[in-house]
Amino acid sequence: MSKCVAVLNTDNGAGHPKGWKVEGRKDMKEAMQSIRDSRLRDRSGGGLSMETTYDTDHGPFMLQGIPVLDLWVDMTH
Repeated sequence: MSKCVAVLNTDNGAGHPKGWKVEGRKDMKEAMQSIRDSRLRDRSGGGLSMETTYDTDHGPFMLQGIPVLDLWVDMTH
């Protein structure tokens, strides 16, 4: 864990990506702003959610203070 710098979790289903959940971390939201604006927004995937979840593999890392990006997908279908 001491060598882990971040976690990208992408196992939330096959729905259209809406963006990323930054798990309540303002620093992660700020860090993702330029990527969102330059790469994701035009693809309808530029959302940045401050929602904090613990429903998948990223949870234990988040509790250790490791930055987490959890793929936010449309799960309506």
